[in-house]
Amino acid sequence: MQGMFAYSAVAAKMKAMTGRLVKKQEYEEMAALGSVAEVVNYLKRYPSYQKIFAGESEFDIHRGRVEALFQKAIYADFAKIYAFSGLEQRKFLDIYYIRYEIAILKNCLRMLFDHRDVTLDLSEFQTFFEKRSALDVMKLADSKSITEFVENLRGSIFFPPLKKLEGVSDATLFDYENALNLFYLKRMWNEFAKVMKNKDLKVIREIYGSEIELLNLEWIYRAKKYYHMSPADIYAFIVPVHYKLHIDLFRQIVEAPTIEEMGKLLSNCYYARFKERMDSTSIERMYEELIEKIHKNSSRKYPYSIICIETYLYKKAKEVDKLTTLIECVRYGLSIEDTKNYIA
Repeated sequence: MQGMFAYSAVAAKMKAMTGRLVKKQEYEEMAALGSVAEVVNYLKRYPSYQKIFAGESEFDIHRGRVEALFQKAIYADFAKIYAFSGLEQRKFLDIYYIRYEIAILKNCLRMLFDHRDVTLDLSEFQTFFEKRSALDVMKLADSKSITEFVENLRGSIFFPPLKKLEGVSDATLFDYENALNLFYLKRMWNEFAKVMKNKDLKVIREIYGSEIELLNLEWIYRAKKYYHMSPADIYAFIVPVHYKLHIDLFRQIVEAPTIEEMGKLLSNCYYARFKERMDSTSIERMYEELIEKIHKNSSRKYPYSIICIETYLYKKAKEVDKLTTLIECVRYGLSIEDTKNYIA
């Protein structure tokens, strides 16, 4: 009853906001449109996109601008939820906020790895970040190399996990993004334990425990296959959190001498599906499927808990990913079926 009392208004608010997210039929309708301008005009019917696209010329809007506008929509929803929430919910949101700092760092990294000879304009996000963040987003956006970018993070909580990658030869964008993901999840896991309790902590750990272990497995696989790293070096990168994987099994996986041995160890555990996809490009898809399933189950079991906020923010981020992909598919003239497959 206490949880219902504390979350009844918030749960109702999240339900109403969820009802305004883009629906499957509407994605399909947009996939059938003939130009980016038509998609942008379609999106203007949604309250969360109408304002941010107001005044934009839909006829020459480029990908970078679209991504920035969608990111503003996410920030606007976060700010709206924060203003509506009580003290306990704000403790969660203060920790969750790090996710948005990491999104900015990933944007900068993608520009650097793509060697794009353009300046990343983050000025529109300055107001949102200067209220909550110690990051100098403008300085980061001006970085001309990975080394300079990491150095510009010195003194921040993000410097150590990225600095460690200097010791990995030929580290890729995936590796830098994965290092940020693992750092973020480790921090979330530890910080939530300090400010949350009972059902809220239990449901959050159900979500992030599996997410951490899946990212750990993905890193272990890459470390063995591409970098031939020793177990000692692998341990330096992964998050020491054990949720579904017993610590002894986890240690055996890290110390397995070959990819094949790693696969055998995974055969009879909770993440057996990971083994089936290790040699394909669908590990990420499996990861998304499992996280989606965990959100659905947790939302059904604990409707009056912090999961109502977490799940909405998760769905909003997925919506923005799908819309960004859809616009690019329309821009390049892909068929309706191909577009639907990309955003499935």
